[in-house]
Amino acid sequence: MESNNEYALITGASLGIGREIAKEFAQRKINTLLIALDTPDLYDIQKDLRDNYNIRAETFPIDLTDSASASAIYNWCQENTYVVKYLINNAGFGASGF
Repeated sequence: MESNNEYALITGASLGIGREIAKEFAQRKINTLLIALDTPDLYDIQKDLRDNYNIRAETFPIDLTDSASASAIYNWCQENTYVVKYLINNAGFGASGF
């Protein structure tokens, strides 16, 4: 089992591949930092991971297209003494069209 302060940081964690990757880490008892837009899906996956896998799952709702988002995430991790052992940069566009 991972140290209490070691986490997998997953961007785009609320839907699709990011959500499934978060579940894979949770199945391995690895705590997760879930980064995505501020939608109900983000909090749903947090609850799912906490309830079903008994891990620490923390959320940071943010728009990653904002140029200040990387600094904000870094500062959040530092302030909470989260140690990012795994980084899954999965964020991207989930829709297509004009």
